[in-house]
Amino acid sequence: MFRLVSAIFAGLLLAACTNINRASQGPVTLTYQNQDSRFSQEILDRSNRAIARIGDFWGIEFNRAVKINVDPRVNRSTAFYADKFINMSSIEVAYFSSVIEHEIAHLVIDRDSLGRPFMNEGIA
Repeated sequence: MFRLVSAIFAGLLLAACTNINRASQGPVTLTYQNQDSRFSQEILDRSNRAIARIGDFWGIEFNRAVKINVDPRVNRSTAFYADKFINMSSIEVAYFSSVIEHEIAHLVIDRDSLGRPFMNEGIA
């Protein structure tokens, strides 16, 4: 049910957008609007570097697809763990330098040492 709600929510957000752009690099696919290609490349680079650094630190190989949506209408960034989907506020991306890395950390380290799903703000 959660995945269905997440998919519907993401679809509504994307359908309501005008001037939608997409870019991808490595496991990351980015959807954004009203920004130039330098903006998208910076987010892709930072996301892929974060995935590599976190994976190296924890000794894991993360190669699942990650979907990122940057929306100027969103007030707070969130990560949907099950779907590896991040919905980010363009304001947070512009003014809070660690928001991308924080949300990526939630997706990469989504299980505890026993393999149970968890949300750990301390690790992120």
